[in-house]
Formats: sequence, structure tokens, C-alpha cells
Amino acid sequence: MEYVITAGIIAAVVILILICILAPWRKVPADKAAIVTGLGKAKVITGGGGAQEWFNMMLADENQDIWLQSALYSPDMVEDAVDMALDILNGNAPEDPVKIIPTTILDRDTVESHLDENSPY
Repeated sequence: MEYVITAGIIAAVVILILICILAPWRKVPADKAAIVTGLGKAKVITGGGGAQEWFNMMLADENQDIWLQSALYSPDMVEDAVDMALDILNGNAPEDPVKIIPTTILDRDTVESHLDENSPY
């Protein structure tokens, strides 16, 4: 039973990741963050995945009074989740039921290495 639940969770995560990859990016200017969050003047906004527009916002002069960052996932995460789900569906126990793959954190100090004007994202 626990493997069925795990497979369902893994499938849901894979679907959510694919939705995030394929969904159109909607820009929220940092100066409007207080309106969006309802928390007053935001000091930090994290998100945006690997969107080039988000990367450029991190470096924009108008956003220097707010910290923008993003945690990137590795495509290995999706591959590992699918492989684990297939093993479970085929009746095999996962080799390692908990696998942690570190993310890459980008902010204005580290984002330049990920800027790519030819990126479709």
C-alpha cells in the first residue's frame, strides 16, 4: 500500500513539474510584490524557476531594493522520480526510497552564469 501512495505522490510531482515547465511565465514586477503577496513591502521573492525573464529581473536596477532568487531543479530529479515510479508499478521496491538531489540557488550574485539569450524559457 505504501508503494502505491509513493507512486501516486511521485506521479503528482512529475505532473506539477511538467506544468511549471510548460506554463507560460507571468511577470510580476518586484515593485508590485506587496500587492500580490498582501504582506506589505516584500523583502524577498523566490520563484521563477529557470525563466530568463526572472533572471534578468534579478539584475534590473529597479529591483535592487528587493532580493530575488530562484531554486533550480535538475532534470535528474524528474528522471529519478519516473524511474522510481516505474520500479514501484512493476512491483519492485525502490533502490533508495529517499534520494536528495541538491538544487542550485540563483540570485543577483550568481545568475549571470545562467543567462542565455537563446533560451526558449
